[in-house]
Amino acid sequence: MTGADRFKLGFAAPHVTGRLGYLRALPDNMSTLLVRSSPVHPGLDYAEEPDDRPGHRGDALHIYDDDGGLGGFAEMEAPGTPADLGFDGSRRPTTDRFTTWWFRGPTANIAEIVRQLVHMEPSLLDEGDRR
Repeated sequence: MTGADRFKLGFAAPHVTGRLGYLRALPDNMSTLLVRSSPVHPGLDYAEEPDDRPGHRGDALHIYDDDGGLGGFAEMEAPGTPADLGFDGSRRPTTDRFTTWWFRGPTANIAEIVRQLVHMEPSLLDEGDRR
């Protein structure tokens, strides 16, 4: 995620836990990790549609990388619970709790946090790739 290319990836609600992690290797065997946690409800209607796929629905998490057209940035998007439709077609309000964790430290420690919070095996950059 460099902010140099424009793309947006969506992840279907039934296939995600609601946690996104951004892991970045730093010099001197250090790393940073940003984790966003949000509610995901596979049975509700996630209505955001990708620009290139009108009508596609159901993605509860998104990753967006801007190519500089909007300033050159990247973001992790978690919309939370979609407004639920009542039997009469009206929308009912929802209240969500989002959690964000930010970590910085030795790569081995950060890797263990990735395993615990994101439930992934981290693939860290080689020393030559660190900035």
